[in-house]
Amino acid sequence: MCLREQTACALAALVLAGASVAARADSSDDAWLLTVGTELDDEDGYRVDLGLAWAPSAATWVNAYAGTADTSTDFNDFTSRMASVGVDHAFEHVGFTVDVRWWGDSELFESTAVAGAVYFKQEAWRVALRGELRESDFEPFDFNVTIPIRGTLVPVSGSAECGLDNSGYGASLSHTGKSWSALVAGTQYDYSSTDCALTALNVPPQVGDLPPITREFFRRIANRVLARGAELLGSALTRENGFLDYSLWGSLAYRSGLKSFALDYFHDREEFDGLLADTLIGSVTFPVSNRLDLELRVGATDSDLSGTIAFAGVTLFAFLGK
Repeated sequence: MCLREQTACALAALVLAGASVAARADSSDDAWLLTVGTELDDEDGYRVDLGLAWAPSAATWVNAYAGTADTSTDFNDFTSRMASVGVDHAFEHVGFTVDVRWWGDSELFESTAVAGAVYFKQEAWRVALRGELRESDFEPFDFNVTIPIRGTLVPVSGSAECGLDNSGYGASLSHTGKSWSALVAGTQYDYSSTDCALTALNVPPQVGDLPPITREFFRRIANRVLARGAELLGSALTRENGFLDYSLWGSLAYRSGLKSFALDYFHDREEFDGLLADTLIGSVTFPVSNRLDLELRVGATDSDLSGTIAFAGVTLFAFLGK
């Protein structure tokens, strides 16, 4: 079975796959895991991803991931690429993770995030505390808006190159039994830094100099990019890459012999327009040979903006040499 981190479904699939690699390795031998996955939705969107995880020991693993997504919705098309590298090391009762992620759409924005977590393990229980820093650079765009200046709405037009920085912090609690496992997690995001370089400005002469770029000023001039970013929540293929206010995750899994079954639920809120999205995913994982596992999953995302979008996916796990 393949649980997903609240920050990125595809990335977390590789994270937990990496844990499986570590479980197969012993103190003297390393192990490798190759993952190949794809996901399709009913709006003709798709995602393809490839991952490689290496466990030099049962306590340490390293992963690399790359993928591409082409999402068609009722509103806009997104063609994006993503990549990440990460490491996890566990001591007896404490461990840590560090990962770097990149996501980009050539017509929208590019984001780089650095994240880390500390987790505590005691028998079947695990508690994790996670934080991240994310920097997003918007593609240059033109704007023609009205903004409030000294109590008056003033027409302003020009070109802009903007950036948006945010931080995130969250926690998770999980319990893993012989057959059943459960997890609850949440992440809160804070957008404290906005910056824009404005050129070719057209401002009424009586206004004088423009005031500092406040959050409201930023929302107005970057509205087109922010509105498209909000649409990313409408599909499970891209939901983690939008500007989230918070994300909640609940998961329940059951293992029977060599098969496992899982149900995952995500609840997300977008930062600037307050749009909500709920995603439900059911999956089953089973071996197809001594070194190959297959995960099949189906689900749907229901959002304020895009309505309900169903999707299905498959991931192949190939356990390589030891």
